[in-house]
Amino acid sequence: MTSNPLIKNALKGLAIIISLFFIVIFFNTLRNNSHQLTINAIQSPDIAPQSIVNTLAQAIRFQTVSQRNLATIDYTQYVAFRNYLQKTFPIVYQTLTYETVNEHSLLFTWQGQDSSLPPILFAAHYDVVSADSNTINKWTHPPFSGTISDGFIWGRGAMDDKAAIITQLFAIQSLIQQNFQPKRTLLFAYGHDEEIGGEQGATKISELLASRDYRPEWLIDEGMPITHGVLQGIENPVALIAIAEKGYLTLKLQVMGDGGHSSSPPPHSAVGILAQAITRLEANPLPAHLSGPVGEMFNTLAPEMRWPQRAVLSNRWLFSSILEKQLSAKHSTNAMIRTTTAATMFEGSSQANVLPTQATARVNFRLLPGDTTDEVIHHVQTVINDAQVHITQEGNAIKPSSVSSIRSEGFRAITTTVREIFPDTLTAPTLLIASTDSRHYASLVNNTYRFRPLQVTPEDIKRFHGVNERIAHDNLLTMTQFQIRLIQNINGY
Repeated sequence: MTSNPLIKNALKGLAIIISLFFIVIFFNTLRNNSHQLTINAIQSPDIAPQSIVNTLAQAIRFQTVSQRNLATIDYTQYVAFRNYLQKTFPIVYQTLTYETVNEHSLLFTWQGQDSSLPPILFAAHYDVVSADSNTINKWTHPPFSGTISDGFIWGRGAMDDKAAIITQLFAIQSLIQQNFQPKRTLLFAYGHDEEIGGEQGATKISELLASRDYRPEWLIDEGMPITHGVLQGIENPVALIAIAEKGYLTLKLQVMGDGGHSSSPPPHSAVGILAQAITRLEANPLPAHLSGPVGEMFNTLAPEMRWPQRAVLSNRWLFSSILEKQLSAKHSTNAMIRTTTAATMFEGSSQANVLPTQATARVNFRLLPGDTTDEVIHHVQTVINDAQVHITQEGNAIKPSSVSSIRSEGFRAITTTVREIFPDTLTAPTLLIASTDSRHYASLVNNTYRFRPLQVTPEDIKRFHGVNERIAHDNLLTMTQFQIRLIQNINGY
């Protein structure tokens, strides 16, 4: 054991520094108090669950599948679906003003008593994606059967997004029957082509609202669900409310070659050069960011987590590199912290024994709020660093959305309603990594929130656009109760 006083003092100083270091971490963790609203659960409205179940089941049976090639869409299914809504909800159609926009989208206006209050906009869509023919045999029940079985309603639209429309219309109907009259005008916009971009649906509704000088205070659209067992370190369900969504950019990479017979190839063919370029892109992703909407999510959820997750998220100034590495390791969380790079298409020669005269690839980027298309293009040019690879933008880019406030009356109305209907559920802002119709209303509204009270487990997440899409009877009931209570909260009841 050393008797050197200098070494003893150095070790003592080191021990003090380490102790102070852990005290700071401990203090930061403890002072990061809960951000959850203290709200009492309410007596849920009395509604007829079987009627809602049967209505959604029938709605699923209309094959309102949107296709990129508009000529292939069976619009008779769209007409039949809209006729079904009018037949099923006559009180809604008699009380609210309704209109068909651009032939197939719907807009309902529930006039408020106080015209000085800006309206609130509810958005949804009734088109669905197709069911892949290669996976039809994996469905427990056919994708457009609307089968009611094992406590679930099965089929396309059960989660995305017909359940939202059905529960909203049931909520409106229930409130009308109670002689409810909104203080502020409520708008319900139901697009018919969200799955292919919304250019003919939500865009046209937005243009119509703008022409009437409607400026909604805030908008709620589809988005994130109530997750259970998805976030590590949290036992309670978590309602994730997206306050922003990512942008979209596709770049075309092209390399020209001399062609010729494959028996005498050059060191690198056009395909080989392009493959190297893509490999460099995948090996050098854009930088991660732990701020913005995801940072707000960490701030909100950290106090609700178990140790050590609570300590890590409460001290991101110290653990950011560790946290970034962990989040980057999973596809789902990696997409939340950076602009992602996805090589999706590759074309070369038409024959195996012919060298390509041209090789083309397409790379899709989903832009994080704060990143720009120019920055992404510059990143791609810098990383590839090869004059043989020609880089051009393909199609229109979509900018990332602005970030909505978590201190607005809209965010509070949604979080309050969640806590009233789902009392054990935590709420937190987050980022939506996909795109929704909400972007078409961006010029009209101050704040946009992307949330559906769908209760999902890790197993359920892959059902969105996947096999065995379904919703539980109980969840459909609570969704309806949520819609009723949200409308009441918006109007101060």
